[in-house]
Amino acid sequence: MSKVITIQKNGIPIRYVDADNRYDGRHIRIYLLPGVPTNAGALVPRYDVDESKMSEILALFKEDHRKKVSELIKLYDGRSADAFVLLDEAEKLDRFDEIAKKLTDYYDSDLKYMHPDMRMSRTDVNAFLIQLYADVGLAPQKDADNAKGLVERYGGAGLMVLLREDQLNEVI
Repeated sequence: MSKVITIQKNGIPIRYVDADNRYDGRHIRIYLLPGVPTNAGALVPRYDVDESKMSEILALFKEDHRKKVSELIKLYDGRSADAFVLLDEAEKLDRFDEIAKKLTDYYDSDLKYMHPDMRMSRTDVNAFLIQLYADVGLAPQKDADNAKGLVERYGGAGLMVLLREDQLNEVI
């Protein structure tokens, strides 16, 4: 387990963890909310469906599910590809209503308060979605447990940022 590092920046405590893994070849630093410096690094890129293919996407679903799929893809802006994949698999497993409800409830309680550009970087959002992937058999439960453990171990949600090479040894 990585160690939580705490620094003071302009009188504000900043807590972060240098992650042991990489994203697209770049180092990851997880800043524990709420203290995230504005120059911390790049956010993890959005994971969205191609809106121009929405009619093709909706055609993959049963007629009575299409309205809900369209609604959830829009609500999950920044993570809409996750919503699509999960709903597609849930429909195949006859669990569409269950997974759609979980996505709706999470949006109402948490996700709607987050900017879409930040949703790929939030550790709590990742933990929720990876658990759904595990629930429908698209990810090992171990991955869901690890994602949930990351949030729990470090005392709450964090924001993953991608560091530039010149930031690796720098305390921002």
